[in-house]
Amino acid sequence: MIQTVIVVVWVALNVTWVALRFDPYPFILLNLAFSTQAAYAAPLILLAQNRQESRDRVSLDEDRTRAAQTKADTEFLARELASVRLAVGDGVSRDYLRRELDEIHEKLDALVSALGQQGIAPAGPGSGSGKGKKKGKAARATLESLAARDQGADTAGTVADGGVGADGADGSTGADAVEV
Repeated sequence: MIQTVIVVVWVALNVTWVALRFDPYPFILLNLAFSTQAAYAAPLILLAQNRQESRDRVSLDEDRTRAAQTKADTEFLARELASVRLAVGDGVSRDYLRRELDEIHEKLDALVSALGQQGIAPAGPGSGSGKGKKKGKAARATLESLAARDQGADTAGTVADGGVGADGADGSTGADAVEV
């Protein structure tokens, strides 16, 4: 702004006032002043550009380093998130466990009612009467036959220790032999 004011005054004085014309129309002295200014300004401008270029290079290197670190952190977090999702997918959730327990409870209720229909009272804890082996075998056979029926099998097969099938193939009904 100051330089513009000086140039305007310089030109106005040399054009309008004939008595004060120290630099006539081609303004050679003004041209020399501009050339001198350009001569000392050019190297300063180049130095400033080089310094700015160095700052930009350092800033760019820092940006690249930061971007690489951010990318590595993002990839690490993505892998961790994927492993957590896999771990949660393989783990037992509260809802899954509750559904499974409800299904087991329903099957247990069905077994108890089936035993009740066959005349076998379900035993509570510590209700043994001393005749445990015979009663235990018959009860186990009955429970296995009911479990096999729930799974859709035709027969439950034989018990490992005694040969009572699901249909009472040994001739017993299970009701008179077991007092559970």
